[in-house]
Amino acid sequence: FFCLILIALFAMEMYAFPGIPFDESIEESWIESEIEHYLAKSKDIGEMKSIGTPKKPRFLCLHGHGSNATIFKDHFNNWPDFVVEKMDLVFITGPFLVDEANELFEWFVMAEDRSKIEKFDEGISYIENRMVELGPFDGVIGLSQ
Repeated sequence: FFCLILIALFAMEMYAFPGIPFDESIEESWIESEIEHYLAKSKDIGEMKSIGTPKKPRFLCLHGHGSNATIFKDHFNNWPDFVVEKMDLVFITGPFLVDEANELFEWFVMAEDRSKIEKFDEGISYIENRMVELGPFDGVIGLSQ
């Protein structure tokens, strides 16, 4: 459920109509109460012994095709602070270079005519290895590809 809230926020930020600003004050109390409800009910969230506060849900963030971790992280600058501060977001960059000059990457390689996908298994293996290295994670936030 928490992931659905995040996806809805991201969609509102990414696909907002021009001239119609994202008004976080309208949704802030509802979203905040839902996040608190999720944190209170989750059996997987433990107490940190040193300060006695709940552990933040940890999300692996996967950018879209022709992007990188830095660009994807910049999208979250438009999210309300009261949401982002309750999460631990970990951004990684795809393994396959698309555009060297702009440092853009992808998770698998697609033929130019889009008829064939290559290196899919290698991309999945790369993500799995990063999950083991950087995890554990409570969820994944992905965009595109």
